[in-house]
Amino acid sequence: DWQVYEMIFWVDCQDSPSGFERGFIAYFKTITSDNGKKIYTVRDFSIIPEYKYVEWGGGSNFLRPLFGWKGFDLDNLKINAIDALGIAEDNGGANIRLQLNNQCSIRLSLAPELDADGWDIWYRVDNLSEFEVSIDPYTGKITKKWPGGD
Repeated sequence: DWQVYEMIFWVDCQDSPSGFERGFIAYFKTITSDNGKKIYTVRDFSIIPEYKYVEWGGGSNFLRPLFGWKGFDLDNLKINAIDALGIAEDNGGANIRLQLNNQCSIRLSLAPELDADGWDIWYRVDNLSEFEVSIDPYTGKITKKWPGGD
């Protein structure tokens, strides 16, 4: 009954990026309180393998937001974070990364609650976006690209 609320991964730019240096995942479960109202219990964790760092937390009894909480269907998810990074690289990300001499960072997120278009991937320098692409997590199709050219 748990649903993933959001996943975020980071990696510094490098030739042929194939993994992540940091990750964050939050997930939730809808429960019914004694008085019949929907409430949510939430868990999250962060991982930074290089430093052997893991942090987790959570709580329960969060009230329902106005439009509820959204998750995504992990069983039907076809494009994982590594696949999404590869699609981004093949569709302009590698060109931008090379133009920046790998002096950038890459952030991937999948957060349905934020009305995202799927995997949102940003190539950034000093937290300013140089290239963005969104990829449908069920089909792998690009749904948004900025700037538009390669």
